[in-house]
Amino acid sequence: MTRAALITPPGPAGIAVLKISGPQSPAIIQQIFQSQHQNTASHALRLGQIIDPHNNDIIDQVVLDSDLDTDPPSCEINCHGGPRIVQRLLILLRQLNVTIVPWQQLTTPTTIAQEVNHILPQAKTPLVVRAIAAQHPKGLTAWLKQTIQQLSANPQSLPAVQSFITNHLLPTYPLTQKLLSGFTVVFTGPPNVGKSTLANALTGKTQSLVADLPGTTRDWTNQLTTIASIPINIIDTAGRRPTNDPIESQSLAQAQPIIESADAIVLILDITTNPSAIQHHLNDLPKKPAPLVVLNKSDLASNPNPPHLTISALNRTNLPQLQSALITRLNLNNFNPTAPRIFTPRQHNLLQKLTTNITPTTALSLLNQLNL
Repeated sequence: MTRAALITPPGPAGIAVLKISGPQSPAIIQQIFQSQHQNTASHALRLGQIIDPHNNDIIDQVVLDSDLDTDPPSCEINCHGGPRIVQRLLILLRQLNVTIVPWQQLTTPTTIAQEVNHILPQAKTPLVVRAIAAQHPKGLTAWLKQTIQQLSANPQSLPAVQSFITNHLLPTYPLTQKLLSGFTVVFTGPPNVGKSTLANALTGKTQSLVADLPGTTRDWTNQLTTIASIPINIIDTAGRRPTNDPIESQSLAQAQPIIESADAIVLILDITTNPSAIQHHLNDLPKKPAPLVVLNKSDLASNPNPPHLTISALNRTNLPQLQSALITRLNLNNFNPTAPRIFTPRQHNLLQKLTTNITPTTALSLLNQLNL
């Protein structure tokens, strides 16, 4: 199958890049590209025009970057970035039986270096970029080279290699997936305790409606923010209270599985809440992860000294302490972005096979597949 994708961001721009990959790439280019010079090298930059072979209309003047000796052959069309030009090119390619796909599906990375380049655009913060970029040529690649040398010289070291994979590498996969997608932190608690005000304060947005009227938030909202360069999805749920309102009851019911699947739960209460009421609210929440109790509206209390973290979401008091507590709850205090880690399903599947009952020869074969 020959596929094509827009590999630059969509929207108006000075330049757009369309990549074509597959066995029919040379034939497609021969049909639609008219070069302005005679350089026919398999890998060369050529200035020319894209022409619709159906009516000989010139669609755009482009620079073609072809690499037709690879398997599969591919080329990149660097065209003007107007949306109409891009649209016409994609329509033309579709008419020529080229399958248009998202850029992520255009290639299947088979090496760690290719996977780094493939995954990096998904990183949402500089810390996550650093953690992924660190895997080649150092990080995972360096561990792989060292392990292949070790196992080749000493096949009896296979149990030690398997132990490292089981205890150190495989556990990094779910963590890395969370780093790429964002951890989920759920704000819960009774109405009118300042959950929405706190969500807005931490994200710097006014997405959650706030008011003194209890029950203002009737459905959950999701806001992406960063804390200590960690991407975090803050979910602000409706206030938990007995209600006969069918809409509010449905919102509370829908929030329950979100709370149960959260990476961290923050129980937000008014600072005047007494200890027995705090325990009552905790009894209604999952035990794992253990909820973080935060007492809001400290600005309205005189000499507050409770055993829980106190804040004022309205005045942004003690927000750094809350952010630090969240990082602790997510077990990211000692996160080392340069340590070897796995970050794709392909890597995870190969390393899982390495932990099974295999011979050193099979193990070496699997290690070499990790970085073909």
